[in-house]
Amino acid sequence: MSHSETMFQDFDQLDDDLSSTPDGGYGWVIVGSCFILNAFTWGVTASFGVYLSEYVSSGRITNAKPMEYGLIGGLNFSCAMLLAPLATYLASKFPVRVVMLFGCFLQGIGYLTAPFASRTWHLYLTQGALVGSGIGFIIVPSTAILSQWFSRRRSMANGISSAGSGVGGAAFTWGTVSLIQNQGLDWALRATGLITLTAIVIATLLLRHRNSQIQPNQRAFDFALIRSKAAVFLLMWAFISMFGYIVLLFSLSEFSLAIGLSHKQATDIVGFLNVGTAVGRPLIGLTIGPLSAEVAGVRNLQSMLSLAWAATIIPTASAEVIALLLQDLPAPRTFLYPQIFAGLSYIIASGFLVALWKDLRHRDPDLPTCRLTGGVDF
Repeated sequence: MSHSETMFQDFDQLDDDLSSTPDGGYGWVIVGSCFILNAFTWGVTASFGVYLSEYVSSGRITNAKPMEYGLIGGLNFSCAMLLAPLATYLASKFPVRVVMLFGCFLQGIGYLTAPFASRTWHLYLTQGALVGSGIGFIIVPSTAILSQWFSRRRSMANGISSAGSGVGGAAFTWGTVSLIQNQGLDWALRATGLITLTAIVIATLLLRHRNSQIQPNQRAFDFALIRSKAAVFLLMWAFISMFGYIVLLFSLSEFSLAIGLSHKQATDIVGFLNVGTAVGRPLIGLTIGPLSAEVAGVRNLQSMLSLAWAATIIPTASAEVIALLLQDLPAPRTFLYPQIFAGLSYIIASGFLVALWKDLRHRDPDLPTCRLTGGVDF
């Protein structure tokens, strides 16, 4: 047996021996680790609008259309979601840290090799697929681990953890613009790769699971879950709302420039969007945590996450491409149709949230409102 295999087995043995009571103790270290993981994975992808603007304005790839660049960011999300079942399966067969460190390696390599791209498919492979695949192998196992450590404070813990994506998004939005202006696009990508790789490896090594106590259902897909109307409503909400979310996240910078704002103002708007999510997510967890209602529960969380992420593959891959196609249509003003598309996505998705609330209220008449998670944050 190699030294590395022995090390990971020792780590997993430590996982089983941890006796820290849920809702505290080492659980707060887990929250911090997941916060860092979100900041240096989803947070970085949230700043892709900066890269999109730079690719389009600089014409980095000869004859490439804006729509082609838009697919890069979509691959970050869709590849992560597509690999969720595989990540779940591998995490049940191998030490969780091995799976996550493999994801760290993929994400780092994706950013470090992107500067060598001379064709759009090179960017699809590196900054798109490799980065997205790495995120999938990192985030899928870590999300389930966090919920194992909390019960009464789970909403708050998830809120703090998910705020990492907003903090990371804001930091990388402003930081990436500064790097591009001072060092150029290639070095911005390299710096992103080195910084994120260091942070996510450290955070991964700090994680501890409680599988021996929880005995979670680790099936990649448990289709029995979709027999529940609540689960179906939740999945439909995730599917439809992601169209609006991706369009807003990736198009806001270009929209700001289109209405006459400066590059600095456009960057500030995207940065403050991420600041808003960093503040809003933990506040939501704190304010409505006491009113929470679980759709799947901790034991079935991993399978529910796989279904939820699978439901978002199509919208995350295609939303920005659709927005760029709509942008090219004749309209009274630029971005009118992408705005309508994003707005309708949220309105329709809200209908499924109302249906979910009514279904949960029917089962529990004393429920005044509900946190639609089961430990899942979107």
